[in-house]
Order: sequence, then structure tokens, then C-alpha cells
Amino acid sequence: MIATNSGRRRYLWGGLVTVLGVAALVQGLLAGSGGNAALAVGVAALLVFIGVAMLSPLAAEPVAHFLTLPAQWRRRVTGLLARENAARNPRRTASTSAALMIGLALVTLIAIFGASAKDSFGAAIDAQTRADFVISSETFQGFSPEVAAAIRARLQGATVVEIRTGSVQLAGSATNVSGVSGNVERVFDVALRGSARTDDYDRDGGVFVYQDEAKAKHLKIGDTIPAVFPKGQRSLTVQGIFDNQKVVQSDYLVSLTDWSLFDTSTDMLAMVVKGPESTTASARRTIDAVVKEFPGVKAEDKTQFKESQLAQLDQILGLMYVLLLLAVVIALIGIVNTLALSVFERTREIGLLRAVGMTRRQTSRMVRNEAFIVAVFGALLGLVVGIVFGAAIVSALSNEGIALSVPVGQLVTFVVLAGISGVVAGWWPARHAAHLDVLQAVNSD
Repeated sequence: MIATNSGRRRYLWGGLVTVLGVAALVQGLLAGSGGNAALAVGVAALLVFIGVAMLSPLAAEPVAHFLTLPAQWRRRVTGLLARENAARNPRRTASTSAALMIGLALVTLIAIFGASAKDSFGAAIDAQTRADFVISSETFQGFSPEVAAAIRARLQGATVVEIRTGSVQLAGSATNVSGVSGNVERVFDVALRGSARTDDYDRDGGVFVYQDEAKAKHLKIGDTIPAVFPKGQRSLTVQGIFDNQKVVQSDYLVSLTDWSLFDTSTDMLAMVVKGPESTTASARRTIDAVVKEFPGVKAEDKTQFKESQLAQLDQILGLMYVLLLLAVVIALIGIVNTLALSVFERTREIGLLRAVGMTRRQTSRMVRNEAFIVAVFGALLGLVVGIVFGAAIVSALSNEGIALSVPVGQLVTFVVLAGISGVVAGWWPARHAAHLDVLQAVNSD
């Protein structure tokens, strides 16, 4: 009676925590997208992890039956016994798989976020970057504007747009800005409105403002914004409004004419559109010749640039996967410990099975099957939770231009690897069970 009441309280609290987590998720997503929504999703994930872990014993037996359907159809006694062993104590099965569930949920979340970010970023480069060539630094430190000047001088009819980044105080608050020239639309689809004064922007200086920022600050063309640069103050005239910031990732595009007020005038990128007089091959030769004169600078075509940017994202994701792998390894160690304890507690039972004819191989297979059930159970729970919160994170960051992409093949691979890892984790307890002395096991307490 006490155990029953304890179980009911566990499920009641688990259900309550899960509902709170779902409510926090919905609230965060309805509140809008951005950093606050992402934080709400993170808090919701914590609550749901706790709630699902408390409720997971309810699913242990049904999932164990589902995973052993092939054994039931083929009447494999080792699979059926493994199912009964996993289902007889659902709390232990659920507790053992909880760590793996959290690990797989985080891995799934990262996989979905990574796939969504890569697909969206790649699509943005394809659709919104019009440059034929991209000049960048190999050391991420920026490079001299002389590179762009040399390309303009040697590549007849080419358009070269320099991209710079800096920080200024606008209306009293520190703001990251980008520096571009007035012909930025030749290389980026920023959707600059037709009323923009590009000639004034290049000649007299000023700023292009993103539409949402202009609306929030009640700015229109001709207004001025007080700005404090590292080397002095200047009022920036709003010379235009643009509607698309997915590539430039800045609310303010400051004219390069005003860049003398920064400490340095290094370019982060230089985007090149070849002129009509040049072929792609001849333009590439000219740009390569210029780049060779400036150590630490590289030139890429649009495809190469896209691949290098995605490769950097892959490196970050790879590091996160390695860190999460440690959590998965710890979860597998938990499976080893739990199965070892289970074998110890069932020593007499295993001895009786051996006495009535179960072979060592069958005994070992039974324990490994049980490890497989526990691992895949945790992986499936983690997969479901990870998909939900991966989709939620992507939705919360939708204003950053990220669209949902689910890497189905990768997620299936995670579950398969979890099952294989579970079998490997069960090897030592299985071997120990198979080599128990039958007489001593039968006579054990």
C-alpha cells in the first residue's frame, strides 16, 4: 500500500512538473522570438526532463513489449525473459535509462538546431549573396583595405564592396554596427528601399537603418542619430532604410566615409562582382595574384565561401557532440552498474534457469537483451523530448532566419548506436551471469 501510494505521488508530481514545463514552453513561444523565448525554452526543457523522468516508469513495460515483438514472433525465450526482467521493475528500468534519455535529448536538440542552422545559412548565402568572389582573412583578424583597392585597380569594371564591423554609442547605448559602401546591394540582398540616398551616403557619410529598428526608434530618412565613436562624436544622418538583415546581421550600416573615427579601418570581408569585360577564370587569376601579395588573406568563390562557413559551424557542433558524448558514456556506465546489481539480486533465479537447461550463451544473450531494452528505451524517450525542444529552439530563433530542418537519418543513427552501445555495456554483466556456478547460484540466498 505504501509503495502504491508512493508511486501515485511520483506520477502526480511528475505530471504536474511536465504540465508546468509545457506551459513554460508555450508561454515562451507565444511571447515572441529571440533571446527571451530561447531562455523560456531552456527553462521548459529542464522542467520537462524532470517530469518525463518521473513519469517514464509508466512507459517502461509497453516499450519493452514493443522492442521484443520480434522475439515474441520468433518465440525466442531469451528475448521474452529480458522483456520480463525489464518490465518487472519499471522504476529501475526508467531510472537507469534517465541519464541516457537526457544525453540523447541534448544530442537530438543539437542535431536539429545544427541541421536547421546549416540549411538556413547555406540557403541565405545562395539566395542573398550576389558576389562572385569573397576575400577574407585566414586568421579572423581582418585585413588591410589595400587589398580591395588593389583589386579595383587591376580588375577592370569590377564592383568591390568592403565589409567592416565596429561598436559605437548610438543614442546613449553601445551598438554593434557594420560598415559598407552605398553599392552594398550589388553583393547583398539587403532590400534597400528606393528612397535611399546612396550618393549622399558615400559622399557625406551616414547610416542605413533596418526597418524594425527604424520603426522602434521612429527614424526616417533625413533624421540624425548622435553617435560616439572611439575617436570622437558625430551625428549620423539616416540616408536609407533596408528591409533584410539576414546576411548583414546588423541594424545599422554605417558609411565607410565615417570609418576614420574608429581606431582601425580593417576589412573583415571584401565582396567582388566581376565586370562584364572579365571571364570568371581571368577574374580569378587577377584576384589570386593580388591576394598573394598580402599574407594571411584568402580568396574564395561563392561555393567555396559557403563550404568554409558551414565547415566552421561543423567544428562548433563537433565540439558540442564530444562534450555530450561524455554524458552518454556516463549513462552507459549506469547501465553496467544496474545490470550488475540485477544479476547479483537474481543469482538464484539465474541458477535455476541454468539448472533447467538454459545454456551459458542463452544466459548471456538474455542479459544483453535487457541492456538493449534499457538503452533503446532511454534513447526513444530522449529522441521524442529532443525533437520537441529542438523544434521549439528553432522556432524561438526564427527571427534570425533559421527554419526547421530535421535530420531524420542522423536521428535514426543515434537510436541504433544507443542500442549497440547498450549491448556493449551489458557485455560484462552478461558474462558474469553466464559464468555463475550453477550449484552455488541455486543455493544462494
